[in-house]
Amino acid sequence: MAPDRAQIALPPRAGLSSPSLPPKHPGRKLFDAALRRRGAAHPRRPAGEPWDAEHFGLHKASAFRALDARRRQAVLAGCARGVLEEAYFIEKLGLAFAAKMALLADSTEERAAHCLFAADEAVHLAQVGAFIQEPADDTQDGFLRWLADVIERMPAQGARLLVQVLLEGWGISHYRSLSRACKEPALAGVLARIARDEVLHHRAGVSLFEPERLQGRQRREAADRVAQLFDMVRAGPIRVAQAVERAHGGLGKDAYARLFVELEARAQVEKRLALLRKLLSSAGASFLIA
Repeated sequence: MAPDRAQIALPPRAGLSSPSLPPKHPGRKLFDAALRRRGAAHPRRPAGEPWDAEHFGLHKASAFRALDARRRQAVLAGCARGVLEEAYFIEKLGLAFAAKMALLADSTEERAAHCLFAADEAVHLAQVGAFIQEPADDTQDGFLRWLADVIERMPAQGARLLVQVLLEGWGISHYRSLSRACKEPALAGVLARIARDEVLHHRAGVSLFEPERLQGRQRREAADRVAQLFDMVRAGPIRVAQAVERAHGGLGKDAYARLFVELEARAQVEKRLALLRKLLSSAGASFLIA
């Protein structure tokens, strides 16, 4: 008799802190061979910074303009690394999400689709990682640890809503914007590919999400998680502001507040919240923020 799917326990491990294998480890060689078969060899790391001050809105920030050329360059390098590290860890977590959803799939085709999505995430992980000097094995970033917890703990429908409907839906415009502004053609191509893959992943999430199955405790948990996501978005461009603050060795309260105004943080926040609300509506889940 086949086991009851509800009784199959998944290990609570999203792999956020999973280590990378040494370069000569057989597992690394196997991974590289699989990438080559998919036509996804590691791209060349660029020599300069992939995004300029305008992309981050820093050209309008007086605290950034007050820095000398060396420290402005350091800010741009820090912002770029922040963008790439976030993408790297999101793709790393994407592997865990796809594996979880494949195990919980109700049909052969749905399981196969999530396995194919996992292959996409593996390619994204390798190609983004190629542009980071010595990618870290772990991160203390609050958003990424929150996402790992979502993947580990939430039931299938809630996890699908948060990851595929909202985050991958947001990722489409995010990666397109990064690609268009990128000064390094190889990285721009990688980001454009991720955006194209995110379209399919997001559409699959919208198609398979069943809002009526969110009842009772699961509905309350989903609403709480959506509220947490909205609160993190409301925090604004913290990474960019922190990079400027570090370059100054600290900023006073008034200067820090002025920096957020000059970065047009409120407009950024409202734009992102509007997109998240639209994505919720597209999946029939607006009731979670009513």
